[in-house]
Amino acid sequence: MTVHPHTFRRLPYDPVKDLEPVRSLLISNFFVAVSKDSPFKTIDDIVRAASIKPEGVTYGSYFIGSPPHLGGLKLESMTKTRMLHVPYKDTVQLYTAVANGEVDWALGSIASAGPLEKSGKLRFIAIAAPKRFALVPNTPSTGESNFAKGFDVTGSTGIFAPKGTPRDIKEKIAQDISEILASPQMIERFKNFGYEDQKLSTDVYAKQIEKESAEWRKVVQAAGLKLDE
Repeated sequence: MTVHPHTFRRLPYDPVKDLEPVRSLLISNFFVAVSKDSPFKTIDDIVRAASIKPEGVTYGSYFIGSPPHLGGLKLESMTKTRMLHVPYKDTVQLYTAVANGEVDWALGSIASAGPLEKSGKLRFIAIAAPKRFALVPNTPSTGESNFAKGFDVTGSTGIFAPKGTPRDIKEKIAQDISEILASPQMIERFKNFGYEDQKLSTDVYAKQIEKESAEWRKVVQAAGLKLDE
């Protein structure tokens, strides 16, 4: 909804003309992960090193165009630096490579990189968000950094309907989802994976999608990234 319209020249759908949001669902935060032996202690250390030696800092992702790849491009664009992107085949290979020091850093969530972080093989040196996350309170936010303030990267899911779906139907679906996500069992289950209910109204969610789409368009265009060429 926010990235593919810019990374693909041809899509079988138009996210604006064909679909409209019903309700936001879950949001997953991304953390800047490094190996336990990494010399980088903060995200500012990464930016500083990248500014001194272009492509001297490496970052990984689990495929070209994935959230960690796009997040790396966003950091480069914001800080006017150039780092070397190293794509891997899957999340296991990626975070193992970070833990082994094959690449300097990668963005990872609690669900994807959390197990290696808990085992002590990875360190989370920042959360790509304005504020700290309650589940990992000792990890600084990028909002606290000097060079990466505004570096926000999240993964989110939502429910969409065909354009023109009656409002009362959308509101009923949104209400049912809200009741389910508010149950203690669901809260606890998703908390273990680091997921949170966004609790956004339909109108606010639509504005958020529009804002994020505009931000990612700038990042993708600056990088010249096209996935269907």
